[in-house]
Amino acid sequence: MSFATEHMGVKSTCFADAVTGRRSIRKLKRHASVNQAQIDKIVRIVVNAPSAYNMQSGRLVVLMDDEHEALWDLAKETYAKLIPQEKVASFMERLDGFRRGNGTVLFFEDEETIRRMQEKIPANKDAFVDWSHHGSGMLQFAMWTALCADGIAASLQHVNAIEQQVKERYHISPSWKMIAQMPFGASDEEPVEKSTLDYADVVKFY
Repeated sequence: MSFATEHMGVKSTCFADAVTGRRSIRKLKRHASVNQAQIDKIVRIVVNAPSAYNMQSGRLVVLMDDEHEALWDLAKETYAKLIPQEKVASFMERLDGFRRGNGTVLFFEDEETIRRMQEKIPANKDAFVDWSHHGSGMLQFAMWTALCADGIAASLQHVNAIEQQVKERYHISPSWKMIAQMPFGASDEEPVEKSTLDYADVVKFY
């Protein structure tokens, strides 16, 4: 059984294959069969990812088409002023690889939700920030795997220097803290072989 509904022109796969086959695809291109309705269906599955005490502090913003391109234009403008001159050209090329995709998922954590949980359960006050990041990681994993299961390439990025501009452009609450970005589309490169640690060094049964 596929993880998500099959779509014309997009090859769907099973969850196990999506987990093991997932790769960071940084060179994207438009996929003619990827549209907002399809991504919305995926997101509605993904938001069921677990969170500590079910606090649900994760927030998602999905940018498609022109707004997706505007995001990466903003990133190019911002980072051209921040990184060493000798690295600008290669970094801009990487950002263009994201820009050529269909869309981007922005991951945020609502710090107001975290604060309320800290007040509600003060004994765990210091842990809630860490737990919120655990929840965000599960959201990111779920989103990435669901995209992969639907035949959509993606990668996880952290161009967080654009956070304030993004909040202003999309009228995002000041309490939402940007965590990561996930550009997606069709792959325009061969995936790199993924190395993994020896299973016996990672997993112990008793």
